[in-house]
Amino acid sequence: MRGIVAPPVLALDLATACGWALVVDDRVARSGTLRLPAPGADGHPGRRYHDLLAFLRRGDWPEGLALAYEDVRSHQRTERATGRRWFATTAAHVYGGLRAVAEAWAYDIGARCLPVGVGEWKQGLGCAGGSHATKDEVMRRVRLLGFAPASQDEADAIGIGLYAARQLAWRGLGGLAMRSQKARGRLQRASR
Repeated sequence: MRGIVAPPVLALDLATACGWALVVDDRVARSGTLRLPAPGADGHPGRRYHDLLAFLRRGDWPEGLALAYEDVRSHQRTERATGRRWFATTAAHVYGGLRAVAEAWAYDIGARCLPVGVGEWKQGLGCAGGSHATKDEVMRRVRLLGFAPASQDEADAIGIGLYAARQLAWRGLGGLAMRSQKARGRLQRASR
């Protein structure tokens, strides 16, 4: 992934343990995990959203920033051992609120939003397990690439950021690469 040229990318792994990474050129300039807990002693349900907005506003972000985040389509959990599935409704609500805050902030500063499919960035990053890679597999892959995330959420944000930056460099500022192989083939034939 060395040698890419893309605008700086702020990548977010939107959750109550919100991983974030600032990718500039082909390196991670800064990264970490922001804790966005449920309402605390004050009991206010908007606290986690306020905390995310405060973090985004006080960050010393470079000009021309793009905002990348997972485009989560389903908050369904599957137990690997039994195959049992259930829906995580509260997680879906929290994700939607955090995404809305991040997108509104991006709109305010004129940053481009880059939603990236969960399986898309995991496979594109080359994780073992491909598009179904676990958090442990993502952590191993990010470490193999030479980064040292302190948490799985930070590793996810680094992976999202590196993938988004690579896609921006590949496609230029026109947007992320087409998701399906068929669409990519049409695009390549049209550009000849």
